[in-house]
Amino acid sequence: MLAIRLFLLLLLLPFCGKAQKYFTTHFRLAEGLPSEEVRATIRGKYGFLWVATDGGLLRFDGRSFINYKRVLDSHYIKALLRAPDSTLLMANDVGVFSIEEKPDTAYLRCLLPAQAIETDTALFYPNGLYASRAGALWISQPNGAVACWREGRLRFYRFGASHEDGGSGSGFHFAENSVGDLYAAASTGQFYWFDPEGDEFVRIPLGRPMEAIHCLLARSDTLWMGGSGLYRALMKKNRLEGEKYFSTGEHAINSLAEAGRHGRFFVGTRQSGLYRAQFAGGRLVFHKVFGSNDPHRINQLPYKNIHQVYLDEGQNIWLSTSQGLGLLQSRFFETVFGLANNNTFALLPLDKGEVLVSFGDVYEINREGTDFFGRLLPQIGNGFVTGLARRGDKIWISTADAEMFSFSNGRLRREADFQERGAGIFYLYADRAGGVWFCQAPRESPIVGVARLQPDGTVRYYEEGEGLDNRILVVKESARGRIYAAGIGPETYLYRYQPENDAFINLSLPLPFSYSQAFEVHDMAIDQRGIVWLGTTDGLLRYDLERIQRIGLGELTNTEIRSLAAMEGGGLWLATDTEGLLYYKDGAFTVFDEESGLPSRITAYRCLSLSASGRIWVGTAEGTVHSRDHFPQPEATAAPVLQSMLANGQRIYPMDALEASNNSDIYLRWATPAFPGYNIHCEYRLLGSPDSAWASLGTQTELALQGIRFGDYRLELRARRGGGYEWSAPLSIPVAIRRPWHRRWWAVLLFIGLGSFSLYYLIQFNVGRLIRRIRVLERDLAAREKEIERQEGLLRQQSRAMAAQAEGLQAAEEELSQQQAEMASAASNMSLLHQLISQIPRNSSWKVVVEALAGSLEHPLGIDAFELGWNHDDEIRFRGYVKRYRAFTHRSEEFSDKTSLPVWALMNKKAVIIRDYRVEQGQYIEPQDDYQYHSALLLPFEVVGKQPLVLCAYGIRKNAFDERDRQMLQILVDYLSIAIVDRLE
Repeated sequence: MLAIRLFLLLLLLPFCGKAQKYFTTHFRLAEGLPSEEVRATIRGKYGFLWVATDGGLLRFDGRSFINYKRVLDSHYIKALLRAPDSTLLMANDVGVFSIEEKPDTAYLRCLLPAQAIETDTALFYPNGLYASRAGALWISQPNGAVACWREGRLRFYRFGASHEDGGSGSGFHFAENSVGDLYAAASTGQFYWFDPEGDEFVRIPLGRPMEAIHCLLARSDTLWMGGSGLYRALMKKNRLEGEKYFSTGEHAINSLAEAGRHGRFFVGTRQSGLYRAQFAGGRLVFHKVFGSNDPHRINQLPYKNIHQVYLDEGQNIWLSTSQGLGLLQSRFFETVFGLANNNTFALLPLDKGEVLVSFGDVYEINREGTDFFGRLLPQIGNGFVTGLARRGDKIWISTADAEMFSFSNGRLRREADFQERGAGIFYLYADRAGGVWFCQAPRESPIVGVARLQPDGTVRYYEEGEGLDNRILVVKESARGRIYAAGIGPETYLYRYQPENDAFINLSLPLPFSYSQAFEVHDMAIDQRGIVWLGTTDGLLRYDLERIQRIGLGELTNTEIRSLAAMEGGGLWLATDTEGLLYYKDGAFTVFDEESGLPSRITAYRCLSLSASGRIWVGTAEGTVHSRDHFPQPEATAAPVLQSMLANGQRIYPMDALEASNNSDIYLRWATPAFPGYNIHCEYRLLGSPDSAWASLGTQTELALQGIRFGDYRLELRARRGGGYEWSAPLSIPVAIRRPWHRRWWAVLLFIGLGSFSLYYLIQFNVGRLIRRIRVLERDLAAREKEIERQEGLLRQQSRAMAAQAEGLQAAEEELSQQQAEMASAASNMSLLHQLISQIPRNSSWKVVVEALAGSLEHPLGIDAFELGWNHDDEIRFRGYVKRYRAFTHRSEEFSDKTSLPVWALMNKKAVIIRDYRVEQGQYIEPQDDYQYHSALLLPFEVVGKQPLVLCAYGIRKNAFDERDRQMLQILVDYLSIAIVDRLE
């Protein structure tokens, strides 16, 4: 009995490796599967997933399944294959089919039919497909035979009844080595090499016979056979140059799939679930794969009988099982085995890859294989550890009791006690010169400044006498060796250390935004350019020696930033108080939360670090996690795929462009092939329209547009997954909105032509009858024509004389009326001018002048707006009033006589009258398109203080001003030049 137990234990030893964990999504009948018996999966041309089930062929976009069983005589789909030319192939009981993919549908065509009886011309229940490099399609059958389809010819290779196991799964599996040698393995355990010259399969005896082979995987010249155990064979054509058998006990293997480099692969078993295998210490070790949708828990996967393991281009792991369709994914952030799910107080990545983390107790994290494992370091357990730093070969430790220790060569040494100075030491930082900076919490009285443990063991305090005016919370050193300190207060938040003076200087600039009363800097990072990034109670700040600015982060702009880490290339990682992590680069940011693998969105202070290998480590309120990738950046979401385009209910195809009339109702529908696709947000914009900003659609996958004016546009759609994904590349669609056909030029010409033809026809029809009657009347009137002509001549002479008299009289009346109107207008304007001047006594302020001028616009002067302009540095500034808005204006523009008409008048000291701005502006400046007024009158003048000014009057209508207006306003500016003594500012 003991021998049997030992034997069974040895059989199970390879399956004793450490567990692997993934986020899992399970698709079953409730999620839309027609059958939970899933045979195979494969990604298609547009990114959709094709699924072979016992209930039909499915296409999956991440949200819903489409079943194509209505076009198939058999719903039992056995195999899927993407050929070297990217053609998708599918096998079921009635044959082999090609799948022609379209964005919105697919077309299935039978390539090779199958029959229910064995023949030499048709397939027999095909159940496996393989495309060789030589261009042949190899087809497995359950009757101990293999079919080969090459260049339109079907050829069968029969192996006999010994290769049948009596089930529909009986068949063959194929693989090729690095030079294209083809191998086949039968489900009954036989192994073959295909001899292309002899056109036959040659059996290769295995040193350890296999009872069953269910899968075949090739890596270079090594072939892996899975079934009743795992077999490794090193092949050179038909020569077996090396082999090894690995017993898997009762764990029968159904599927093998590569899991990246370094000799790892996934193993799908018949009834034992999923494993990941890799070599460790010269032996093959199997790691059980578990689910971990909650970072705090590890769960058994619900999959037992796994038919296929498929890794797509996005590193999604698809499991085709008897328990439905499974999707395994690595989160952006991954947990560490063996760590407590507690609040993090300190993080310290070390040079050799280890990471120290404190939850009060200190843990050391090391990498083993592809995962990280933590172990408690009891020898660093003298107190509640709140700070960690490394200097040389020593680890420096601070505690909540204000004690400082060093740890080296396995020994812990108490270095100093600062309990009399204050409470716990919450932050340590070791600089390149060998010093250790530490920040301490106050007890009953505030602590100003920061302290440094010198290389010789003495302590140097930097307080008010050394340039620090407030409490310091963090110290960092840049790549250039500059040391910065940051802390509390809107005027004392940033300092730089000057080693030559052994003191600090205040770099704090006035904050250009409203800030909270308790403003402070929690953490900072200095990037490769020397820019200082500050994580504060009021958001992310950027300091570049010349200015301080707050970075816009949308709704998160005011969010508290607790930790920072700068990346090569300009990226920046931010840890927030309650919103998880942000990745910021070039004005765009991405949010990472629990969906990205964080155990909590609440992060710890100053616990965001970049390790030597480029991994991000972050401490949260519920544990510490690390980035899955080195030097991580957010991944892009897959671009949307347009599936339907309608204009007024009529489908538009192809869908690469849209053309419609300006009264059309436009409808679009799309899908984003992301998995899972339940939380995908979409945006759209119409470039070329007045508002071309991105507009949110939420999680909608359809868009209706109405009332677009005629013109050419470009419609863009983009999508974004949750869990730390960037926006996708936009789906771009040219849009042409045309006038209705009856308003186009050719339709107008057609209508004119038809109207002319109709008019011509009516004239010919009606006038024809009149011509005959007119001819009769012409004979009666002929006698009188001469008399009439004579009388008409006399009348014409008299009419010309009377018309000449009438024209002279009318001209005289118009001239008199115009003179009267001009005199009245001049009198009115002079009266208004007198009233205006009387409202501006000598030594008045410019405010009085502007208000008086604004009041005068309420009278019908023909002036719609005015401005007073003056030179200030490199710009011309204006103060004025707009009549139609009843509003005072303040503005400025570049001081250039090339682009500004007021500047031209000011520099040339010449009055300018503009009657038509579009036509006349080019006489003085470069033509501009963004003018608001058609008329302008500009008068330069100087006040007593010799300040050059220009009075600008504007009119909406053309020809609003003439020489009399200039003379009237000249009187006004002459008066202003002597009446006003202060400068216009």
